Amino acid sequence: FPVKAEKFREFPVKAEKFSPLVESKKNSKPKTLGQGHVGVEGRTTISRVEEQKSKHKSDTKGYKYAPRPLPEQPKREGESKISKKRDKWSTFDADQALADLENEDKPADPGWSVKKEPGLATIESVGYEKSKEEVALDHDLASGMQRMKIMLRNRLAGAQQSKEKGNNHVKNKKWQEALECYEDGSSQLGLAKTASPLMSASLQERVKKLNIALMNNTALCHLKLGQFKDSIAAAEEVLQVDSKNYKALCRKGASLTRVGKKEEARKVLQLALKLAPAKATAKKLLDEI
Repeated sequence: FPVKAEKFREFPVKAEKFSPLVESKKNSKPKTLGQGHVGVEGRTTISRVEEQKSKHKSDTKGYKYAPRPLPEQPKREGESKISKKRDKWSTFDADQALADLENEDKPADPGWSVKKEPGLATIESVGYEKSKEEVALDHDLASGMQRMKIMLRNRLAGAQQSKEKGNNHVKNKKWQEALECYEDGSSQLGLAKTASPLMSASLQERVKKLNIALMNNTALCHLKLGQFKDSIAAAEEVLQVDSKNYKALCRKGASLTRVGKKEEARKVLQLALKLAPAKATAKKLLDEI
């Protein structure tokens, strides 16, 4: 599309019309820029800042920065208490704690005391402080004593039942069956007799009475069965414990008479009559000699 120059010539532009405008621009001062616009000086400041940043990057190139440590998290109150209790429990000395409890309120200087019971007297230290080894030993002994008491109780109950069964057989004059029951009861009391030093006075007395009853009835069964030597032996066992037992003296005297030892039998029966003159058994046996 060729443009013909001659057409533009129809609108000639006169330079003098624009000359005042150009002159005013030359003479005018730079206007103050509004907020948000950056002039020549602002652009210069920005370029300096970026230049410093790039220089800083080049200076710090090659350095590695360690990660910033995280602030220590505070422990919860419950967790700290549990950990403290766990630490205390791991270092807890149970034996020493028992020893401290045992020695609580004891004086510095121990004394002595005498304890009296029927047929038994003991001297013990008062206020003696025990070591943890002694306390542990006492604990073991106490546990052993508890087990022994249970066993003795069971043995005593079994011996008592055997005695009652034997008595029922005696009523029916079943001497052999009765003898077996009495001997079974005596065997159950064997441990109780050996452990008597460890028993209380009341328990010792109970064992003693039951043993006397069993052996007296054993002597009677042997006498009825014609086993006179065994009857004498059973009666003498009773007399070793109770030298004035009336039944044992009578049964021993009767058995001595059967084996021909009449003089010895007379002495035994006279002692029985002296102990219980109102009873007729000893007098009747003396009349038979």
